[in-house]
Amino acid sequence: METLAKLADKKPISKGTHGLIDYGFALSLAAIPMLTGADRKTTNLYRMLAGQVFLYSALTKQPYAIKPLLSFLMHRKIDVVNLCGLALFSAYKGVAKRKPTLAAHLGLIALGVTTVLLTDWKNKNS
Repeated sequence: METLAKLADKKPISKGTHGLIDYGFALSLAAIPMLTGADRKTTNLYRMLAGQVFLYSALTKQPYAIKPLLSFLMHRKIDVVNLCGLALFSAYKGVAKRKPTLAAHLGLIALGVTTVLLTDWKNKNS
């Protein structure tokens, strides 16, 4: 039987899967304002976030990259910084005061954190 430490080391998300999840994440960021009735300023902020996530994902060395320039480990650092920023964005009045937007926003943060934690950042073949 495998120990808990060995089970904790298994990371089911490969580079390719992470790349696809990121593209979906960017689409979700772009869709949240429309789906939750957010105001124009909040909508623009989400669109900027979506564009940024799409751009650095498309430039990361992963199977679905458009132009692989960034290392996968650099991508992880950007993911962590972005998730921290996204968490801070929860306090922004356009998000915090609109319950549907806040619920979707918190769901995306949870998805992002889970994705980062379950990604196999070390496997060069993934």
